[in-house]
Amino acid sequence: MPIIVDQKVSGAVITFRDRTEVNRMAEALTGVHSFVDILRAQTHEFKNKMHTISGLIQLGQYDEAIRFATDGNISRQGLFNQLNGRIRDSVIFGLLLGKASVMREKGIEFSIDAESYLEELPIHVTSGDIVLVLGNLLQNAIEALANTEEKLIYVSILQDVAELTILVQNSGPWIDKDVAATIFQMGVTTKPDGGGLGLALVSEKLQLIGGSIVQSNLPLGGVQFAVTIPYSQGW
Repeated sequence: MPIIVDQKVSGAVITFRDRTEVNRMAEALTGVHSFVDILRAQTHEFKNKMHTISGLIQLGQYDEAIRFATDGNISRQGLFNQLNGRIRDSVIFGLLLGKASVMREKGIEFSIDAESYLEELPIHVTSGDIVLVLGNLLQNAIEALANTEEKLIYVSILQDVAELTILVQNSGPWIDKDVAATIFQMGVTTKPDGGGLGLALVSEKLQLIGGSIVQSNLPLGGVQFAVTIPYSQGW
């Protein structure tokens, strides 16, 4: 931050933060650590389902066994098939599948643009950078739907020659324009118990990698966050 005296820059104040600490905070905010618990729970759930299917087969209830085997797994397998081969980065792929599990548990309908495609990241961007940005936006979207009847989240990830574009939309309430004007500042939040860290970290990270983010209220209801990251920087 510049120090201005008599309308002239006479110095500056620089704040340094431990990168490990920032990454740890980002992981906590995006819920990365919770994925381990989610996968554990899914493994337990899978074993229980296999036992149930085995019992139904022994009882000769084959149609019921087929229905039970496919019920609840269609959306999971469909999402996996949709993303497989189109989102080449395994970390980002895992983030989307993990968040999809969280949303399913919370009764949120999660959809991803069928045209979504990501073959490679910009040379100056890491998987961790995208996890920080996308993970926080998805977590905010989930929390924005806590008290709503309609629970929808939509994501689009598009790569072209010039830039990487990420859209995250949710069907939650509009963000007041006064709050929207400062929403990317540290400490600003729309949640009663929020810390105002997530979006500030997202904005800070995007500034470091030459990206940008824009928030807008959708005409028919809901909120959108649009992120763009150029491929040119760093080449």
